[in-house]
Amino acid sequence: MAKRKHGDDALSRDSIRNGILNIDGLPTLPFIGQILQEMIEEPGICADDIAELVSKDPALSANFLRLVNSPFYGFPGRIVSVRHALTLAGSNVVRAAASKISFCITQLDQVAGLWEHSLGVALTSRLLAERFEVNGADEVMVAGLLHDIGKIALRTLSGEQADHVYGVAAERDIPALQAEREILDVDHAEIGLWMAQSWNLPATLRDPIAYHHD
Repeated sequence: MAKRKHGDDALSRDSIRNGILNIDGLPTLPFIGQILQEMIEEPGICADDIAELVSKDPALSANFLRLVNSPFYGFPGRIVSVRHALTLAGSNVVRAAASKISFCITQLDQVAGLWEHSLGVALTSRLLAERFEVNGADEVMVAGLLHDIGKIALRTLSGEQADHVYGVAAERDIPALQAEREILDVDHAEIGLWMAQSWNLPATLRDPIAYHHD
């Protein structure tokens, strides 16, 4: 089926892949970012409290995991735990990184729905891991939280294109994955994999991101 275009600035598979290489951070919901920035300004704030907030947000979690999995820290492709990532980064780096966080500027209801879905998958993943006594329940939770970061990355590259793609999916009552492939020649799972590879995220996170629809 031929790809449907939207305007002169329609993203292509190649432009998306190139764009992913230049993304240095994902935006979060405004109220989440505001809470984080208020927390880091509190004297004597507990690192566990910050980790608890970050671990509930896919964008924040991905941003900090990218930071500590960079060659600079000497752990590329090895850090999966958000709590471990924040510990390695240290309070000063966490504060500096938090001050640079950008906020989603697209329609809040659309982004909030993605945030709720990601958090729901994360919590369900952890419950299932604990129920079936899978080792590393926290890692399974992070994988669930990040499984749709390809959608966040697409919105970061072009909120207009993301709105178009998911608007087509809703209008035609087809899966988002199908609309992505028809319009962009790539889906959010592959976009997420490109980002995970570019950010040196561990294989235990890359694989669920890439194959969660298989």
